[in-house]
Amino acid sequence: MKTKTITKSSKQSQIPEYLIYEMKDGKPIYYKNYELVLNKKLPPEAIMGSSALQSFIIRIIIQFLLKNLDLKQYEVLSNEIGFQWDKGSWRNLDIAIFDKKAILPYLSKNEYIKIPPIIVFEVDTKADTSQYPDIEFYIRDKIQDLLNHGVQKIFWFTTHDKKILIAEQNKNWIITNWDFDLNIIDNLSFNLYKALLNEKIPLE
Repeated sequence: MKTKTITKSSKQSQIPEYLIYEMKDGKPIYYKNYELVLNKKLPPEAIMGSSALQSFIIRIIIQFLLKNLDLKQYEVLSNEIGFQWDKGSWRNLDIAIFDKKAILPYLSKNEYIKIPPIIVFEVDTKADTSQYPDIEFYIRDKIQDLLNHGVQKIFWFTTHDKKILIAEQNKNWIITNWDFDLNIIDNLSFNLYKALLNEKIPLE
């Protein structure tokens, strides 16, 4: 696989491009635990996969959206969609709602999407956040990038504390619990806590 030279801690090191999770202003953000892959302690697949809970939450949200959204007006995409607004800047998205007409030209192309989704859902992250003061800083930084480049609303679910960060254009950000009724779009409401209970998932 191709490699690229990355400057890190004043040293040049060769890091494979497949270990890059996102790019911001030309600087790579790697997958969490990428060093274990470099040291051959883990295969690449071990750090790129999602946890069972993360995957299950994403499945529940997608299922809800596909059942309740007007799919003639909106398109729902998932599986770490690449949203690129500049040559050296792109972010991966767990779930994104796009305007159907706007996204249609991209659906037959094998490339990152250049137009912003209307709404983004994130569940935890696979990013290495060691270059940030803490994981919350990374989350805020990514959310601000998305808002700055046209995303209207972001819902970020965290599993370690069962919280949701809601960020919307020109509004104060909100941190709330999983049992909060989320106003997604067109008065469509979603409650993760109730959805998990309906799936018989035990919640502590």
